Amino acid sequence: KIKIVKEGSAKIIVPNVEKVEDSRSNGFYNSAMKNNRDLSIIIAKRYKELYNNNPKILDAFTATGIRAIRYFKEVNEDVTACDVNEKAFSLAKKNAEINAAKIRFFNSDWRNLNEGFDIIDIDPYGSPCGHIDKAFQILKTPGMLFVTATDTAVLNGVYPNISLRRYGVKSIHSDFAKELATRILISFIIREGAEYDRAFTPILSIQERHYVRIFGLVKKGAEMANHIMEKFNFLSHCSCGYREIGIKLKCPKCKKNMKVDGPYYFGNLHDKDFLKNINHKLIQLSNKEINTPLFYDVHKICKKYKKVPRKMNDIINDLKNNGFLASRTLFSPTGIKSNCSIDDLLSVI
Repeated sequence: KIKIVKEGSAKIIVPNVEKVEDSRSNGFYNSAMKNNRDLSIIIAKRYKELYNNNPKILDAFTATGIRAIRYFKEVNEDVTACDVNEKAFSLAKKNAEINAAKIRFFNSDWRNLNEGFDIIDIDPYGSPCGHIDKAFQILKTPGMLFVTATDTAVLNGVYPNISLRRYGVKSIHSDFAKELATRILISFIIREGAEYDRAFTPILSIQERHYVRIFGLVKKGAEMANHIMEKFNFLSHCSCGYREIGIKLKCPKCKKNMKVDGPYYFGNLHDKDFLKNINHKLIQLSNKEINTPLFYDVHKICKKYKKVPRKMNDIINDLKNNGFLASRTLFSPTGIKSNCSIDDLLSVI
């Protein structure tokens, strides 16, 4: 059984199943990832405007072909798509024919390719770790690397030791876990790129639903790579909610021993210049988000300290009136980013 789906400028056929996961062996289509694909198109088009008006694009995990077809029809007609699954490969080719999209398809692991690309989109099921090294080998510069990770339980601190083995640092089960998860993935990508004297700069970093998605610009140069690496630091954190970037052994709030983890990337998560004047709700929110690392989850802090939360905007305005930077965050509807301490925050809740 099949059904017809329209997304963006593409119309495709997909398996008609009750659960999305049931289509994984025949050509995986997840309508919940439409926003992910919309952002991919938006950012690829901006890259085309700013850096390269004829980008060569690779969709490394094409499945039904929806992403590759949209790249072809909405960004540029030089698109290559890969999938190791023979049924998915056949379905993607058929969908490309329906859309008159002349895409090069390979029924093989994309890592077998040795030609260069300007945009590489890596969207696997699970961790992308085994794919980043190859991406830096064949990505042209300046180029763009888009990376998805769906092993969010690992990145969000449920399995910190797996995070250590997989990404090189421990994840932390914390109020700010969703943001730190993006920083863990970015940290891994940056380190992989630095081995090839490539500097990876995040353009947009998000965690939605079941995935983390990073869009980054890659430039060539050892000095630029060193500059990005200088934005790594350790994180000291305490169960009372106090945290500080850098190494601190005693908590100044509750006097307990602090845990120290990292190092993590603590540079900017979004490039506001690259993203300016783009009409998309999530991007507009990212442009309003201050660059201070790690947000406070107001509701969880209130639960811990037995307080009744006030309106988020009132808390933000009071923090600003007290001389602090403050904003909402795209990582949580109950999150606030600020350069204040937890005591400063508690004083205005």
